[in-house]
Amino acid sequence: MADTSGVAKRYVKALLELADEKRKLDKLARQFAELQALLAEMPVLRRLLEGTALPRDKQTRALVAVLQKAGADALLVQFVGAVGEGGRLAILPRMMRLFMAELAARRGEISAEVITATPLDSALTKGVKQAIQHIAKTDKIVLDQKQDASLLGGLIIRMQSRMIDTSLRTKLKRLEAAMVGAELGSDEGVN
Repeated sequence: MADTSGVAKRYVKALLELADEKRKLDKLARQFAELQALLAEMPVLRRLLEGTALPRDKQTRALVAVLQKAGADALLVQFVGAVGEGGRLAILPRMMRLFMAELAARRGEISAEVITATPLDSALTKGVKQAIQHIAKTDKIVLDQKQDASLLGGLIIRMQSRMIDTSLRTKLKRLEAAMVGAELGSDEGVN
């Protein structure tokens, strides 16, 4: 598979420059966040991006129609149209993440990905954000919340080069590894 990171960066750089020129950075950031949430909630929409069942032009028209119906900004609709015409819809989620990360970097913000088994309510989100602010020693934190039911409970935080994993899944794996190690150690003493 071809490396698409350079392509994604070029698209995002062009969008950032245009959005900055038109003073739409904040609006696009909000709409990308909404689109990311929509993709997370709607597997059929994700399959539209990733799939090859439809010709490229029909995929693009379908996604553009969804965005227009949702009231997306014209610049976002044009961007998604250009991405689709270029045959790059499959990497649109990466482009959205790059856009958000680059915008945060320009603003001196730190992005933190928080993965939980179930959605966090507002009080828990606030508590997690405060904890991350304390760790990062800055108030400029942007949370990217995702769900992964396989975690069972707890959470995973990824921030810059750090990862904090308090998930129940990881704790169970560690317990299992410790028990297997203990069994292996007791078998050696039997001989």
